[in-house]
Amino acid sequence: MKSLLLYILLFTTSFLYSQEENLSHWVYKIDSNDFKVFSNKTKIPIAFLNEVELKRSSISNQKGNFNPSCVGGGKKVRLNWAARDSDNHWIISLSFSGKSYYTKVYLVSFDNSIVEANYIRLHHTLPEASFSESVDKIMAGNFDWK
Repeated sequence: MKSLLLYILLFTTSFLYSQEENLSHWVYKIDSNDFKVFSNKTKIPIAFLNEVELKRSSISNQKGNFNPSCVGGGKKVRLNWAARDSDNHWIISLSFSGKSYYTKVYLVSFDNSIVEANYIRLHHTLPEASFSESVDKIMAGNFDWK
C-alpha cells in the first residue's frame, strides 16, 4: 500500500511539473524584440479562444466597451494586449470583471494541432501592465504558475 501511495505521489508531482517544463524552453528565454504586439481581439488565435472557452464577441478591445465592475453594461473581458513571436509563441493579457477585477497572462504554444495554454499571475503588477512590464516580471521570475 505504501508503494502505491508513493507511486501516485511521484506520478502527480511529475505531471504537475511537466506543465511548467513544456513551456520553459521558451518562456525563460523571451526576446521581447522578437514579439509583435497587438491590441485588436481579431488577432487572437481562435484555437486559443476555444482552449480557454471564450468567444471573440465576448471580449472588448483594449480601448473598447469594458466594465471592470459587476454592475452595469459593457463587456466583462478585455484584451489588454496579445504578442506573438516568430515561432508562434503567444503571450496574451486578458482582464476579467465581476465581483473582483483581475488579469490573467496566458503563455500559449502551438504544437501542430495541439494548443498549450497556461496562465500565470504576475507579482505586484497592475492589471493593465504593458507587454514590456509583463516580460520584465516573467524574466525576473516574479510570477506564479496557475
